Amino acid sequence: MDESGNLREILCIGNDITELRKTRDAQLQLLRFQNEMIDTAAIWIDTLDVLGNVTLWNRAAEAISGYTKEEVLGHDRIWEWLYPDPAYREKIFAKAMQILQEHHRVEGFETIIRCKNGELRHISWFSNPILDDSGRSIGSIALGADITAAKQAEEERKTLQEQLVQAQKLESIGRLAGGIAHDFNNKLQAMTGYAEMALVAADGQEPIRSYLVSIQKIVESAGNLTQQLLAFARKQIATPKVLNLNEAISGTLRMLQRLLGENISFQWKPGADLWPIKIDPTQLDQILANLCVNARDAISGVGTIGIETANMPWSDIQPHAKPGVQPGDYVRLSIEDNGTGMDSETLARIFEPFFTTKAMGKGTGLGLAMVYGIVEQNAGWITVESAPEKGTTFHIYFPRSDELPESDRTSMQAAGISSCGKETILFVEDDRLILDIGKAILERYGYDVLALCDAQQAIDLAQSIETPIHLLITDVVMPKMNGKQLSQHIQQIHPNIRSLFISGYTADIIARQGIIDTDVHFLQKPFSVETLAKKVREVLDAPM
Repeated sequence: MDESGNLREILCIGNDITELRKTRDAQLQLLRFQNEMIDTAAIWIDTLDVLGNVTLWNRAAEAISGYTKEEVLGHDRIWEWLYPDPAYREKIFAKAMQILQEHHRVEGFETIIRCKNGELRHISWFSNPILDDSGRSIGSIALGADITAAKQAEEERKTLQEQLVQAQKLESIGRLAGGIAHDFNNKLQAMTGYAEMALVAADGQEPIRSYLVSIQKIVESAGNLTQQLLAFARKQIATPKVLNLNEAISGTLRMLQRLLGENISFQWKPGADLWPIKIDPTQLDQILANLCVNARDAISGVGTIGIETANMPWSDIQPHAKPGVQPGDYVRLSIEDNGTGMDSETLARIFEPFFTTKAMGKGTGLGLAMVYGIVEQNAGWITVESAPEKGTTFHIYFPRSDELPESDRTSMQAAGISSCGKETILFVEDDRLILDIGKAILERYGYDVLALCDAQQAIDLAQSIETPIHLLITDVVMPKMNGKQLSQHIQQIHPNIRSLFISGYTADIIARQGIIDTDVHFLQKPFSVETLAKKVREVLDAPM
């Protein structure tokens, strides 16, 4: 500028910033690359400042949590959203502050978050503090892996493992039941027969009659115990019938009401247009009786027990069906009470054999195990809902049958059919007690009885006798020759002979002998005098 203030010349100084611009562009490009890499990473990545405010939130964090960057950046509200429980949130926030304040590194720290849609997810965290040049914390970075699927798979594995352990327990007791059933039932059979014969001989004399009736009740109770063992071990011989569950339950309501007592209010809610199921009616009675008695015992004073049935299409069942359930429609039987309920520890053990919460002498611990075995035997499944002071509900699912329900057979007594006869019966039994009482029973009903303990002797007798033998009654499992083999030999000699098999062994053992077929007549020990007489008449009168 001159003295007059006019511009005379300009001085320009220039710096070459090409390299600086290149460096800055490279840094911006690297930053964009880093941001893009963070944003496209398949794992949750976020950063926090020293106050816990969110400073970075990638797309994986958005996808997993449901919350967008705009919703979470710049504040700490995400803590309350992800961890709505105050105590749990405080624990997780304290862990985050520990990373910041103590420069603590975290690997594999697991939390459960509540997503924006309400879904719960398991996250495994890897977190480090962010330090400045002086080593002071200015924030933290966290990487979160969604391990929900792995957690669910682990829970399913544990459930399957628990089911395997339960099945192994049942199988062990089942083997025990099969081992003792034969001898035990033989002894019970002899006691039953002699007690009934003695009652006839007593001709109403007291106190002899009362003593014999008491013996019968004890024997019946012991027989029921054996049947419980066989039932929960799924080895009880069953005769399934196609039936309507509503009709079957209606037929037992009066019996159930007497069983429950006057202090229990009974509610029956039959489902409409119920599909048929296939089950042994006796087994259904056992299920109802055991669950209702358990419900009654759980009620102190006055209470309510409800029984309800309903059709359950597979579309309704599939979401909560336990692993291994066969797809298809089911009929659900629900038994509910408003009793004391059960805690989680008790619930985990209720189907274990011999486990009971009842006082000594009040229960065997086999009732629910038996129910479990029957349900499994019939390809069904059972669930339980209970909590202390909230009552208990059992849900049992039976597969829908494609067959039509069959009417109950008219009893022989109702039809006026006599159990007596004059036919010749060949009775073969290796247990002398059973042989003697069986011979006495059959002779009392008018039959001519040839009783032998040895199968070969029975064959020799059949060959030597000229008169016809109308019926062979044989034990299934005997030394040297089983019942089926004996029957085949006798039929070659007397082609028109009928056969009735008896045994105290369990169904699986008898099946290995090859005689469990629909056209085979079978009688499970122990049986009553009347049952034997009616079965013999039924076999003799059946068409060839």
